[in-house]
Amino acid sequence: MRSGRYLPENATPRNLPLRCGHTIHPSRRGAGAAPDRPRAAEHEVSMESVTYVHLAGIGNSGPGHWQYRWHAADPRTVWVEHDSWDDPERDAWVADLDAALRRTPGPKLVVAHSLGCNTLVEWAADHADPDVVGALLVAAPDPHGPAFPAGATGYHRPRPAPLPFRTLVVASADDPYATLDHARATAAALGAELVEAGRLGHINAASGLGDWPDGRRLLGRLLPSAG
Repeated sequence: MRSGRYLPENATPRNLPLRCGHTIHPSRRGAGAAPDRPRAAEHEVSMESVTYVHLAGIGNSGPGHWQYRWHAADPRTVWVEHDSWDDPERDAWVADLDAALRRTPGPKLVVAHSLGCNTLVEWAADHADPDVVGALLVAAPDPHGPAFPAGATGYHRPRPAPLPFRTLVVASADDPYATLDHARATAAALGAELVEAGRLGHINAASGLGDWPDGRRLLGRLLPSAG
């Protein structure tokens, strides 16, 4: 979610470092989690061959947001556009993502923020693309949380299941849109690794992260060739 709408750009920044050591490995999913789906073929993929598909949240990600900055600095990226950024409808956003993935040949890695994370999970429930090699899901909101935007429709019955590609879920200890318990449950349901990033708010422009170099390092871990 762009901080300009729900978290003002002049909100107090939280410039604390990312603590990548706090992780939960997929093997530590909670009891009762859905069984793994087969993962996409993990052939050798280099950073240079991957297209990064950016999937922003409600309100879009503006120039002060790390996601916008990553996209602007790299010609190998695609930005998923929507007709309505402020009143997202799940089926329309899922269709926009699917169309963007279909138009993009070769290996792809999805970089999602906020409601974009939920959109990717909803896409994966009904669609597949063997060329998607990984996903970085940052600050996924809780659709049943008290701060979830009323203008977002269709997200209140989430369908999380193990994703068929490498996935990192990055969560903040003081995100107003989701608790760490929700992030842990989400990572477990998706068969993903959880990175608890400290107190970074909604991990957006108001967090004062600049280009968020720690996030870039996490992105590199998602490539199959990274092991």
